[in-house]
Amino acid sequence: MKRPVILLGLAVTAFGGVLLAQESPEDVREFRSKSGTRMKAMVVGIDPSGKVLLQRYAPSAVSLKSLSPEDQAYVREWQERHAKEQEFIRDGWLNERYRDPGITILKGTMRTLEDGKWKPYEPANVENLRYVAYYFTKEWEEDRFIKSVSDTYKKLRKRYDTVEVVYLTLGKSDEAVRTYIEEKDVEFPVLDPSASGLLRTDAVGALFKGTYPQLVVVDRQGNVKADSFVGKNEASTFSETLEAFEKLARDAAREQKATTENP
Repeated sequence: MKRPVILLGLAVTAFGGVLLAQESPEDVREFRSKSGTRMKAMVVGIDPSGKVLLQRYAPSAVSLKSLSPEDQAYVREWQERHAKEQEFIRDGWLNERYRDPGITILKGTMRTLEDGKWKPYEPANVENLRYVAYYFTKEWEEDRFIKSVSDTYKKLRKRYDTVEVVYLTLGKSDEAVRTYIEEKDVEFPVLDPSASGLLRTDAVGALFKGTYPQLVVVDRQGNVKADSFVGKNEASTFSETLEAFEKLARDAAREQKATTENP
């Protein structure tokens, strides 16, 4: 008796109502012949002659509207449940990678500006982050340092995924930050202005010494590795801080490469 094909893991796309196949269940595997031919199937038995009985696994895409009302309701419930599960998994993934005090504030708060609107930003490899440079400032025309910070960021991010720079506004106007980011052509991400209250409770907030702009480089544990602040009556050392940041990036990349080559 032929075993019926069971369609598992169907999802509904957001726009078109089409069902798409997800990952195969555990008892489905890809079989390969000696000649290299491949076939995804489930083992359903072995006949008396010793031949393996394989049930091909080929999920089908069908229109959601073609299903019965009961099945449509079931699929929509599955979609909602699946979305919540995926969000739970993603949140756990982020919590693990942002668990250190030097970078926890970044989870879910980073933004970049595109066409005048904030867009969520996430480093490509959060787990590889070793150092973050926090740039504290208010939006002011006399800021002579932000371009140097932005240029350094562009250069480093082309080569390394171990460092990040984040703009932390000391102002209160979301619109002022947007305008400033566009005028100064800032390349690095911004801590969402609406989340600036987090600075009062996060360890990163304690890094600000009261004189802006200030650039502070910390490791994942929040240890200060470089700081442009020298004293309220002394000139900030931005060039030295950026040089130290670049050196930290190079050293981290070398260590990362050595670990990869000699696990």
